[in-house]
Amino acid sequence: MKYKKKLGGSTTSIPQPDKPLSNTPSISGSINNSYNSFKGFYAKAILFIKTNFIFCLLVSILIIVYIGLFFTDPITNEDIKKLNETAKVKCDKFTGTCPSGQKIITDKDCVSNICTTDNCCSFEFKCNTFQDQCPTGKVNDTTKTCPLDTGCTGSFCCVTSCQGFSAAQCGNELIVNSNNTCSAEVCSPNECCEPRKTCGSIDGKTNVPYLCPDNYKPKINNNNIVCPAGNINNCRDVCCDSFATIVEAPTPEPQSEPQSEPQSEPQSEPQSEPQSEPQSEPV
Repeated sequence: MKYKKKLGGSTTSIPQPDKPLSNTPSISGSINNSYNSFKGFYAKAILFIKTNFIFCLLVSILIIVYIGLFFTDPITNEDIKKLNETAKVKCDKFTGTCPSGQKIITDKDCVSNICTTDNCCSFEFKCNTFQDQCPTGKVNDTTKTCPLDTGCTGSFCCVTSCQGFSAAQCGNELIVNSNNTCSAEVCSPNECCEPRKTCGSIDGKTNVPYLCPDNYKPKINNNNIVCPAGNINNCRDVCCDSFATIVEAPTPEPQSEPQSEPQSEPQSEPQSEPQSEPQSEPV
């Protein structure tokens, strides 16, 4: 490097110190060093495993188990109870035979997972055996078959009735049948309403009249009389009049006077035979 003095001075050179050699490796050198280090470590590890195979195997198993436990939730008592509840056996697995008149309660749990006749068999009853009083607005549906596991209860047998259902919801061509029952707490017209029957039309549509049974005669001008809801036989009392059948009493037969029995003549007493005198012996 040259240094020039100002104002016409002479040019002199200033000596510079020598730079030290750089120890910074190149990229290719770093890659080679890393590869050689890993290769040496891999060779040492393989040699260690080969010389201590059983020890390395046990350590590997323990490490795997530990990792599995670390990522697995522990089993609690509630989990065990749920498993026990899930494992309960029901009576649908019962392979025995129920006594006469009894049926298998398929959805009932077996006692200690052992299904027996006493536990799984029961008589089948209908709601006509239910004796308790139903709440207001509900009636006992005697046609329903009670569940085998719970029997006949009020919650099952007592259903909402059409008593008190508004006739306005049925219209002019339908009539309320208060004996009908409803599937839900609130009744619908489809459940409580039926065709309006008259003495002149048993179905409310055609002109087929109601025919009075024996010993009854139709009332005069009864075509427009409305029959009670329900069975067609309910029309009898409003469409027909009963008439008394005269039954002639049998005439009594004249009784004949009792004849006197002929008196028997008195019988004569038997006459005694004369006794013979004893003969004297000759002297």
